[in-house]
Amino acid sequence: FFLTLSLVSLICFYFQFRLINLLQPSVIAVAYLGLSMSFGAWFFQTSNALSYDWLNLFYSNVRDLRATFTLIATCFFAIFAVSLMSSKIPNISISQGPPSYSLLVLFTAAVIALGAIGIGRIAEGSFSILKISLTSTFVCLIIFSNIRFRWALLGLFVVLLAAFSFESKREAIFVLPCIVVVWCATRTYVRVSVKQILLMVPVLILVVILILAMSILRGYGGYNASGFLDAIQSVPDYIKQDFFLGSIGNNFELASTFFHLTYSTNAVLENPSLATNGETYLRVFFLGPIGDVLGYKPVSILQSYTEAMFPRFRAVGGSYPITSIGEAIWNFSYFAPVFLFFFYFTLDKIYARGITLVQRKRVFGTIIFIVFVELTFFYTRGSGVDLVFAYFLASFGATLVLAPIVKVALTKLTQNPQFNSGRYGSFYR
Repeated sequence: FFLTLSLVSLICFYFQFRLINLLQPSVIAVAYLGLSMSFGAWFFQTSNALSYDWLNLFYSNVRDLRATFTLIATCFFAIFAVSLMSSKIPNISISQGPPSYSLLVLFTAAVIALGAIGIGRIAEGSFSILKISLTSTFVCLIIFSNIRFRWALLGLFVVLLAAFSFESKREAIFVLPCIVVVWCATRTYVRVSVKQILLMVPVLILVVILILAMSILRGYGGYNASGFLDAIQSVPDYIKQDFFLGSIGNNFELASTFFHLTYSTNAVLENPSLATNGETYLRVFFLGPIGDVLGYKPVSILQSYTEAMFPRFRAVGGSYPITSIGEAIWNFSYFAPVFLFFFYFTLDKIYARGITLVQRKRVFGTIIFIVFVELTFFYTRGSGVDLVFAYFLASFGATLVLAPIVKVALTKLTQNPQFNSGRYGSFYR
């Protein structure tokens, strides 16, 4: 915990608390994984977040914790080094134009939002990928249009997305930093301050309540909630229960993150034959019919790890994520820090380029950038680089259809005399 706190503090001082730099992939990885491992270790030992069988499995098989944590810590330092090497992203102040009441923008936003929420409610599998594109399109349209009460609309959208997508709470929560990134890109030198931290407290409380409500809807606590409002009303009682701390560890995937990253790292160090030598990364070149035609499709990280360590669970279709650090170690063992350094360096460069697209108000580029930011969270969490890349390709195709719709709505908006000076309209490309 203190290691993570120290690294994040150094990064904050280095970037002079500029929020746009503090949300780049390398910084998010250090903070997100560091805090997950820290609190996960605490929940792992002090609560009922994991059953006795899991604890017994861990202590029976993880023998060399010193080597395991040394390698994991080295990976953290490699990503930390990347964050300090990243250039300070320039902020420019972009005039948003006067606040608007465009009915076309509101109608377009409502249709896109209903599409995202509807898919989150009824769709499963690959079709639900469209929700990421629709969510990104909604954020782009609302912020670029400078519609009145846009923050209320964005907040309501996140709440509704959480209410109707409770089976996948990450997709609702990960959209929040995407909103912040796009907003920061259009403002000059947004810095983290005491005032902003105090303003964020209600937002963080709301996020925690949403996560707990979504967990109750998924069956935690045995409340059998009939709907989202019913789950919200059950939150106070849920907090009072003896099993609450253990449930929190599960709700935020803290104990499982600590367990699987540590367990997978130890397994590779004790049995080097488990290392896939980059195969899970090569899989991105053999997605879909390409692998079928060539007769070769490398194994995914979710499949490789779960089959090796939990074959019975994998046999029924289950899988466990082991984070981006875990995937690198599972592939390259002691060379994982080197790989992570160059990989996150590339992600940070893409992030910096994406910021310039937002600042120039390139609609298509901005939507793709928002998708990229959201998917970096999925990658860092451990969804696997192959799955994240497949999601990105699918979102790219969907954006080819969605971006022109946003352009039409914004173009109609700029035809209003108060926008027609050319000061704003030239941005919407």
